[in-house]
Amino acid sequence: MRKLRQNLAITCFTVMLSLSFSAQAANLIAFIASDTLDDSVGRSVSIDYDNIREEMKTVAGYTGLKLKEILLEGKNNTTQKFLEALKSLDANEDDVIIFFYAGHGYRTPSKGSIPWPNLVFTQERKGVHKGIQYEYVIYNLMGKHPRLLITIADVCNDVMKENRAPPVVTKALATAPNFEHIRANYRHLYLDETGMINITSAKIGEIA
Repeated sequence: MRKLRQNLAITCFTVMLSLSFSAQAANLIAFIASDTLDDSVGRSVSIDYDNIREEMKTVAGYTGLKLKEILLEGKNNTTQKFLEALKSLDANEDDVIIFFYAGHGYRTPSKGSIPWPNLVFTQERKGVHKGIQYEYVIYNLMGKHPRLLITIADVCNDVMKENRAPPVVTKALATAPNFEHIRANYRHLYLDETGMINITSAKIGEIA
């Protein structure tokens, strides 16, 4: 299912980028973080990491966007380095930001109706796993005001008890998300663009 979700997501945003952009002086900022050293999912995550990097090169080639990579994998995929990269990311209003995280994920009952999982980071000091809220990442990237933002978290979203869950290192955002900005992006995508997107949940011979 992890590979299927990735293939589905890549298909979606590749088509959207091809429809939305022509060659111009704008950047394709690919923020890719993957837990490639995890004992249970590291091998498959490594494949995802390589595949998404190749896909970003393909997108840049077709659209004329200048590819800028922010890469965190292996021992560099820690909460500290992740948050530093997130804070220092700089984008212009014509830029496209693609965020991709592959690894473990979870949620706790306290998240309530918030649909987003927490991203797990296993390469921490003393082997203590830590978490970062996916919504924290989304809202911070929205604050960079790119022309288009696509985020993908290829992680689980199952419920864990609070006392067994990795501690979250980020605090809940004090301000609500900019819904006007969200609404404008939806209107641009669904009202201004033309074309066709055809999606299946599995390749030939695969079980969804």
